[in-house]
Amino acid sequence: MGYLLASQGMHIVYYGLEQGFNGNCNMTNINVPKGGGAIKQACTWEGDGRKRQDMFMSGPYRLQSAIPKISSLAQIGTYSQQTFAWNADPMLARDHYLYQMVRKMIQTRNSCGTLLWGSTHYRSMGNYNDDFMAFSRLDGTREMLILINPKPFGIQIDSVPIDNTINFNMNGQQYVNLFDATKIGYIGYSFGQAYLYLNGGSGANQLGSRSVNIYIHKKFVGPYNGVTQSYMCLPY
Repeated sequence: MGYLLASQGMHIVYYGLEQGFNGNCNMTNINVPKGGGAIKQACTWEGDGRKRQDMFMSGPYRLQSAIPKISSLAQIGTYSQQTFAWNADPMLARDHYLYQMVRKMIQTRNSCGTLLWGSTHYRSMGNYNDDFMAFSRLDGTREMLILINPKPFGIQIDSVPIDNTINFNMNGQQYVNLFDATKIGYIGYSFGQAYLYLNGGSGANQLGSRSVNIYIHKKFVGPYNGVTQSYMCLPY
């Protein structure tokens, strides 16, 4: 999700992705008077149908989620007699990292023109699906460096190459992480290549588990958003 919302294009977030809905059935909690076998068989098929699950406790077709506390509510056939306001329904929890990250990314994207129409330049990519990824979005005058760690543990990153032209003659100037302003990178050069040296230039920076980190030059950092608890971009 972090990569999707930081990449180029007109993006679609399928309903329920922000809650981690994954379309998997809880095979041990299918409670129907008839047709249980057919339902279990359908739960093994590939297709789009299971992406249309119920999103409320009052629905009889609740599937699993990447968020454990939501996934524990998965069942087919029975449903809660209790009704909840949408903002209190346990199936629509808003206090977990995935929902908060999606909300933060959408607000950031809306405020940062570079994320809307900038070109993409990949800086570092691993060989596996859950590897660290670094890429830049460039618009000619601004660079935004996106660092994604999908792993369930933190990783150490020392430096990442950045654009030579945009960052020309800026040795020592700062980039700030919009999602954690205590994390600062300094522009430096090595053999003619510009780099962002992370953690204030004083050693490796630990990227948190399952985190998205967006760095931008300090002069382009805008106001603080108290809802998302992150900084926005200054307008052009």
